[in-house]
Amino acid sequence: MKTLLLPLLLLADIFAVIYFRRHASAGALFSLLPWVVSGMIVGAVVLTYPDSFIRPIVGSITLLMLLIHLWRQRRTTEAPPSDWRHAGFYGTSAGFATMVANAAGPMMNLYFLSRKLSREEFVATGAWFFFVVNLSKVPVYMRLDLFSRQSLLFNLALSPFVIAGALSGRERLITFDVGGTSAEACMKTLKLATTKYLDALPTTGNEHGRAFRDLA
Repeated sequence: MKTLLLPLLLLADIFAVIYFRRHASAGALFSLLPWVVSGMIVGAVVLTYPDSFIRPIVGSITLLMLLIHLWRQRRTTEAPPSDWRHAGFYGTSAGFATMVANAAGPMMNLYFLSRKLSREEFVATGAWFFFVVNLSKVPVYMRLDLFSRQSLLFNLALSPFVIAGALSGRERLITFDVGGTSAEACMKTLKLATTKYLDALPTTGNEHGRAFRDLA
């Protein structure tokens, strides 16, 4: 299941990078890179263990990401600190979570908020981060034989919908935190966006990660 959506995520990442490629904050990315790599290495080692060992870890990560998401929505104080210790915590946690469960979203949102990025930088930096990270996971998953013919066919069948959604939704792009990469939430958001049900969203985000429509 952890590899089921990776090709679709990569496809969506490509469109996001194309749309926002000029606004990314290189400093925010490079300062996090060593920590993310270390977390991904630990995650890759964990993936060599049996599913009976991995499933509780995936469940715990998903629950933790949900709690972080709820905590951030209720938090009314300033964005978290951006010193190297917090960067190490966010980066290592995000690297491990994305490798094991494709669930680095909430951690990365907290880190990018701590960098006080503009709206465009926030979206663009996140797009580049997830594109590079998801791309780097492909050889690891292939080495561990985690892709299956069934999962690849599933991704191939859904690819036209992702492309159609990306193209038709260009004028009403949104950022939407789903607490990781829930398949149901991603597909629901795609459907709502392409049928204009999300056009009533605010056009600006806030320090708590509120969803918004990007009219740029």
